[in-house]
Amino acid sequence: MLTDAWQGRGLGRERLQRLILAARIHGVRRLTGTTLTENVAMLLLARRLGFTTRRAPGAAFATPLELRNDRGHS
Repeated sequence: MLTDAWQGRGLGRERLQRLILAARIHGVRRLTGTTLTENVAMLLLARRLGFTTRRAPGAAFATPLELRNDRGHS
């Protein structure tokens, strides 16, 4: 497994939280993304931040992520 000195320091969490906030401020109601199914750390982070994950039919190596980002908006 490849690692670098920046892994495990919360930078990914910080960046994703800022992205979610910026999207919410600018009226983005849904965020979507994709990660490798084997990227367990990203899947856990996404779930902790409110993303749902699901296995897409025929996509053995990729997992779609989705976050409803309309909390606090009408």
